[in-house]
Amino acid sequence: MRYLMIGRYQVMSKLGWGMTSTVWLAMGLDEWRWRPPRHVTLKIKTNQHDYPSDEAASRELRMTQRVSSTNRRHRGYQFVRALQDSFYLEGPDGRHVCMVFDTLKEPLWNIEEAVREECFAG
Repeated sequence: MRYLMIGRYQVMSKLGWGMTSTVWLAMGLDEWRWRPPRHVTLKIKTNQHDYPSDEAASRELRMTQRVSSTNRRHRGYQFVRALQDSFYLEGPDGRHVCMVFDTLKEPLWNIEEAVREECFAG
């Protein structure tokens, strides 16, 4: 299964899902041919009739944009999963908010351990 999203991302595989979104591994298709393609993570918000998903998804996008635009020199910024891109997809169930992140490079448990050690050090 390989889908192209707005001509910029080629979906490779589903990574997971939850109540309000699905997460996909994708290849970022850069417009410059000399740059190698890079893996990204797409978080696609779902639209459910019993949940105010459009409003909640838009709020999550605004919060993620705000956190991503903070001071990159702050010592805690290394733990922020910064937003790389965002776009909307129209589907049979309405509009979906899509957020693009760098793919995590190490296991989540390792990141959790590093954060815990940093928070309780000293």
